[in-house]
Amino acid sequence: HGIVTRYEPLDDDEEDVGYLIGVHITGMTDTDRARFTQHIRTVANG
Repeated sequence: HGIVTRYEPLDDDEEDVGYLIGVHITGMTDTDRARFTQHIRTVANG
């Protein structure tokens, strides 16, 4: 579970719009936490 803390478009290009989304995580199962942690490690290591 989470609460959105930030939501804004990254570019004004009408064809392809990306968004920055910030979320405050308020609850997570142990399984989901392990998956999330692994994802963060993968992203951090490039």
